[in-house]
Amino acid sequence: MRRARFLEQERRQEAERSIKYRGTASIKLDVLHFPCEESREPDKNNVERLRNLFRGEGGCRRLDLRNHIPAVISQPQLEAAIEASGTSAERLLEDARDGYPELDFPPGYRLECLHGRHRTLAAAQVLPLEDRRWTVDLYLEGMTSLFRIQRSR
Repeated sequence: MRRARFLEQERRQEAERSIKYRGTASIKLDVLHFPCEESREPDKNNVERLRNLFRGEGGCRRLDLRNHIPAVISQPQLEAAIEASGTSAERLLEDARDGYPELDFPPGYRLECLHGRHRTLAAAQVLPLEDRRWTVDLYLEGMTSLFRIQRSR
């Protein structure tokens, strides 16, 4: 019985996630904001470990699906960023064989990310200034609690 409830919860979460998913984009590191992780100091050892990995042969591996950072955004904010970037909503959903589209936001904008803070701190120390971007999966607002549940397992 408990297993059935757990599986049903997972199915509901996955269904909601697929409904709210709006695509993937390359976004500047300075736009990414981690309110769920602000109350804690970053783990300096983890940042250093990641920095060393990023400097190694494999690099940052920003395109690897496992390294994407999930973020929540409102539909109007997403539409404004799409327009300002000269891309389309369809392009955000396309396969990224040639990389993800760059999505730009107005100065001072903060995109709420659900995890990945250490990754971005390490990347900011390794990537050249003109390439300080990360791959972000965009979801409409309302997904935050589902990702927190998923991450805490």
